Amino acid sequence: MNSTYRESPMLKGLCLGFQVLSVGIALFSLWAFFSLNMTDQIMDAYWARLSEDARAAVTYSSTKKVILQSLAAISFFAPVLILIGAFRVFGALKGGDPFRPQSVRSVRFLGASIVAYALSRIIIYPISVLAMTYDNPEGLKELSIAIDTNNLVVLMIGVILVIVGHVFTHAASVADENRQFV
Repeated sequence: MNSTYRESPMLKGLCLGFQVLSVGIALFSLWAFFSLNMTDQIMDAYWARLSEDARAAVTYSSTKKVILQSLAAISFFAPVLILIGAFRVFGALKGGDPFRPQSVRSVRFLGASIVAYALSRIIIYPISVLAMTYDNPEGLKELSIAIDTNNLVVLMIGVILVIVGHVFTHAASVADENRQFV
């Protein structure tokens, strides 16, 4: 008696639909990044948070611009990692057995990508403000740290998914061992 997990056609259709949606959102993000000049908008938002005195003392060298644009790009594309993780999870679930190694790895990747996103939201802003003002005269350098409840909740969700992925790894090995006995 060999019973395998079978998903309903509706669940497979939902997984496929969410895969298409995640690719669509990722492509829209890519389009928005280049056509709407998102790095400048992100840097302007950080600029607006600086004090008037610090803004007056900021000078932009080409190196500083590259650093700030790189940080803005990382900030903008961090959520795309979550879309990639979601795409992998939906693809793995669409494929059948949720305890396959591919399914387990995709859940762990999704959790790790959510953790990376939350950490980027916590870390990028202070680094950007510091990069803007590091060469200002004494007293006009700024370091601003902003941690809000949303970032902490997202971080905890990511950690929970990583832990669930590890639990699924153990469950997958037990399920495989049980299949060998039958």
